[in-house]
Amino acid sequence: MILGGDGTLSKVLYYLPADIPFAYYPVGSGNDFARALGLKKELTHLIESTKQAPKEITVYTYQNGLVLNSLDLGFASWVINHVEQYQLKAKLNKYHLGKLTYILTAIQCLIKKPAFASLCLETEAGEVLELRNQFFFSLANNTYFGSGVMIWPHGTAYLEQLDCMYAKGETLWERVLVLLSLVLKVHEHFPYLQHHPYKSVTIKNLEKSLIEIDGEIVSLDEVTLIPQKRYIYL
Repeated sequence: MILGGDGTLSKVLYYLPADIPFAYYPVGSGNDFARALGLKKELTHLIESTKQAPKEITVYTYQNGLVLNSLDLGFASWVINHVEQYQLKAKLNKYHLGKLTYILTAIQCLIKKPAFASLCLETEAGEVLELRNQFFFSLANNTYFGSGVMIWPHGTAYLEQLDCMYAKGETLWERVLVLLSLVLKVHEHFPYLQHHPYKSVTIKNLEKSLIEIDGEIVSLDEVTLIPQKRYIYL
C-alpha cells in the first residue's frame, strides 16, 4: 500500500517491480491520479478493494522515472518552476490558500513573460513532428493535472495511449483562450489546441526547455516515454 500524493506514487512505482499489484491511498495536495481513476479516500473502501482482483492500468516510463499524469512544457512547467521558488506559497498553505499562488503565477506568465517551448517529437511509427515556440505542450497519460484541471477529456490510464496537446498562443488573447478551453472543458471544439494520440514517443532538443512531470521540474535533453502495465486495487 502506498500513501502520498502523485509525486510520491510516481517515485515508489519507479522502484516497485511492475508485476507487484499495489493499493493507493491519496493524501497529497493535488491527487490528480486518484481523481482520474475515481479512487475514494476511504480506508474501508481501500481494504475491500484488496479482496478483489487488481485492475490493469498503463503508466509511462522514461530514463529517470515514470509519468502518471502528464509531461508538460511551456506554460505549465514555467508556472510550477516559479511557484516552487516563491516563499508566498508556504505562507498561503498555512491558511489552505496554496492554490492561489498558482493562479497569481499563471497571470504573471500570461501577461509579463510567456513561456514558449520548442521541441522535436518522434513517434513509434518513425514520424517526426517539429514544434516551435509552443505556449502549451502536454503529453497526458491521464485526465487531469494541476489539481483537477482537465488535460484531455478522454485521457485515461486504462488505455495504452498518450494524448499529445499543443497550442502556439501567439497573442495574449489566444493564450487566454487556450487556458479557458482547458478550464471550461471545450478542448475538442477549440481551433487553437491541437491533439494527437500516440503509444510511445521520444522528445528531443530539450536543452533550453523546462520540463515538468507530475508536478516536478526535471532536467533532460531527451525523453523517451514507453508504456508499462501496472496493477492497482480499485
